[in-house]
Order: sequence, then C-alpha cells, then structure tokens
Amino acid sequence: CLVSGSYLSRLAESIMILVVGATGQLGTAITRKLVATQQPVRAFVRRTAEYRHLQALGVELAFGDLREQATIQAACQGVTTIITTANGVIQRKGDSIKAIDGEGNANLIAVAKGANVQQFIYASVPMTPFDQAVPALKYKRLTEERLQASGLNYTIVRLSVFMDVWLALLGSHVPTR
Repeated sequence: CLVSGSYLSRLAESIMILVVGATGQLGTAITRKLVATQQPVRAFVRRTAEYRHLQALGVELAFGDLREQATIQAACQGVTTIITTANGVIQRKGDSIKAIDGEGNANLIAVAKGANVQQFIYASVPMTPFDQAVPALKYKRLTEERLQASGLNYTIVRLSVFMDVWLALLGSHVPTR
C-alpha cells in the first residue's frame, strides 16, 4: 500500500486518542506507549487523581468524571479513538463498581457515539462461570453488551486480571495501600 506523505501528515493531525483510566497501572502503560510512538494523547483524569506523571510525558489532560456526561463530552471533542481501562474495583471516596463500571461506562459509550468516535477500545477481563455473581465481572459483561449494541466500531480486549485488581475483587485492601 502506498500513501503520500502529505496524506499521512493530514491524517496524523486529525487523530486524537483519549485514554480513560490513564492514571492506573494499565492506563499509564498504554499512555506511555502511545507517547513513545508520537501519537497525540489526551488523558481523561479526575482532579483528585495523581496525574503529574502524565503531565511530565506531555500528555494533554481533560479533567472530569465518568459519572458526569458534560465532562466526558468536553474530553471527547476531536477524539477519533477511545481506549478505556477505567474501573471501580479499587474504589476511591464516592466510587462503586456500579457507578464506574456500570453507569460511567454507559455514559462514555453514549457520548462516544454522539461524538462520532471512530474506534472504541475496551479493556475487559476473561469470561468466567462467576460473571453474574461478582459485581465487577457482571458490569464488564454489561459494558461489553452495551458496546456491541452501540453501533460504534469497537475492540474488546479480555486481558488477564492484574494482581492488584484481583486482590481487590477478593475484598483485600492491599491494592489501596
């Protein structure tokens, strides 16, 4: 495939990748990789989160919360791709799995559709026989279903569970220390 250089430069100017969950372990790794490959990245972060490491990378920051559609809409302006790793397993004050993984991801999908996002990449977990009994897994499946029904171009990546996350799933407070 041959593509002219001017086309590639115009294409690069029109790409913006929004990373939701960029302050977490996986989100930070993804953001660093995108920056290393010179991709334009915007990180959707809470004002109360530790985001200075993202600033040091030169990442554009969009402040907000998945529970507030107006902040998601502002973050999605000009975005062509969303990569989301956000979850409510390791909870902060006012969080719940239902609020982040359920309502928050539903808000993100709805706004992405209205913003004409071209690709939505969702970090999920492998299916288990316990999906309906474990709230975090139940909401992962629900988000997958919502994404599949949304009409968006999507990729669902069922990643192995990180140690800090699965410990929290079992009720441990070790990941929050």
